[in-house]
Amino acid sequence: MYSHILVPVAMDVAHPPEAALDAAGRLLSPGGRITVLHVMEEPEPLAELFFEPGYMDTLRKGIEAELSDLAGRLAGGQGVLLVGHAGRDIAGWAADNDVDCIVMASHGRTGAARFLLGSTADHVVRHARCSVLVLRNRG
Repeated sequence: MYSHILVPVAMDVAHPPEAALDAAGRLLSPGGRITVLHVMEEPEPLAELFFEPGYMDTLRKGIEAELSDLAGRLAGGQGVLLVGHAGRDIAGWAADNDVDCIVMASHGRTGAARFLLGSTADHVVRHARCSVLVLRNRG
């Protein structure tokens, strides 16, 4: 059983978080906490020229609301939004916040080095200082 579990989530319908949240709930010690985290990657500077004014702020607020909703369904849940690089920032946030387990889905298979894991899961598995449970995408 773990006292602080981190569940990184992608905010799109192709990658529902329910399986990871369910697994985290089963692994959580009584009185523990679960952090639902999303890393929003910064768009390329030129790409922002094509966005409506205020688009990024609206997107950020929508993601924060969704994270709050997901975390609100869990005992001891909290939502966190980071802006940066998904794999690096998931592992770094976990190390900085006393996370003892990361539960995440593997969303893709690209390249020979990532035959079984998506690139984010691959990075987290190799760089996290805590246990990592990767749920295989059966899609």
